[in-house]
Amino acid sequence: MSEPKRPQSRDISELKARLGLKKAPAAGAAGQQNGVVAPPGIAPPPGMASQPPAPVVPNASEDPFGAMSAMAHMGTAQRAPEIVIVHDGKPVESVSAGKQAGTIAKIAGMVLVPLVMGIAVGQIGAKASFYNDGITASKAILGNVTDVKKNIGELEQILDEANNKNGLRFSPDLTKRLDAAAIKLDIKSEVVFRAKQNNLNPEIEGQILSFYAGITELKSLLDAHSRAAKSDDLLLSTARKAADDAKMSEDRNSFLAGRMQYRYAVLINNPSDEDRASGAGGEYGARFVEVGPPYCSDGKLSTTNTCADGISGFAYRNDAGGVWSKAELAQPGPGESTPPKSLINLLPNGTVETFLKGTQEGVAETAYVRRLRTIVDRTKKALDDGNKLQTTLGKKANESKRFSFGM
Repeated sequence: MSEPKRPQSRDISELKARLGLKKAPAAGAAGQQNGVVAPPGIAPPPGMASQPPAPVVPNASEDPFGAMSAMAHMGTAQRAPEIVIVHDGKPVESVSAGKQAGTIAKIAGMVLVPLVMGIAVGQIGAKASFYNDGITASKAILGNVTDVKKNIGELEQILDEANNKNGLRFSPDLTKRLDAAAIKLDIKSEVVFRAKQNNLNPEIEGQILSFYAGITELKSLLDAHSRAAKSDDLLLSTARKAADDAKMSEDRNSFLAGRMQYRYAVLINNPSDEDRASGAGGEYGARFVEVGPPYCSDGKLSTTNTCADGISGFAYRNDAGGVWSKAELAQPGPGESTPPKSLINLLPNGTVETFLKGTQEGVAETAYVRRLRTIVDRTKKALDDGNKLQTTLGKKANESKRFSFGM
């Protein structure tokens, strides 16, 4: 069997051309520009510098890999495009600035509006709570003021009774009653100072402070008086005994018990001309003397302080334990002169009281009465301040509360 006839071989260049391996003929050298080359060291004028020859790029159909490499090399060698910034003094407008500002404004509005509203509502609620706390404080303090006023009223009643009875003279029972009244004036600081007084207006705050300051002063005066009275108890008791002994009583002289307060009197000595000439009448003047029992109608001194057949005068003496002498009780009519050598009744006053009780004892009792007079004045002032404060707090406590979130 005969073999088939092989076709004739073709030119290999045709195959290379199909595969893109056929190289194109070398390009001719690029023509150079006409001109004179600048000497060494001198830069050519602009536009006259010779340009470097462009690299040869192979034909992509014949050498695709070489063409790609040459093109990449050309891209690397080329200068990056220059960006020239021109400053003309005007701000550069951004196309996105308006949109960005609007977005920021929306976000800020979403955040700030609730915040501002919350602050405003919070301030309103805080003011309402502040106002309501003031009303609550007024009610709490008002209750305490009412209790304190009641105790002050009891103290005033005790002082009035003592003044009407003996002019606030020393009395152990009075001292005990004043001590009990002072205990009731203790201020309940947990009620008063725990209340929010700062939530009240300055006028009410001033009245509150003034009232409780007065109560504190009054209690201090009572405590000081009690200490002084107990310290001077012996002197005051001695003074009281001396005052009782100085009084005229039935057992001393039943005829003078209802006519003379004291068993002491003043003797007026006004001697006649004959007595003065003889020197028996003494000098003109007055003497402080002790009055004794009566002289009966028979001229004898009574030993029982009574006389069945009447009296002829009263005994007196110049010294304690001295000899009794006889004198008459002065009883002149209206506008008449006082007869000589007569006994004149002593009227009570502070000087006589101090004299009869003794110097130290009298001074102690005088100080006792003076302290109580001061306490009486402070008590009346405390009551007046309490009445004013009670009226003011009553008006405040009756006000309506305002709405707040803390109600």
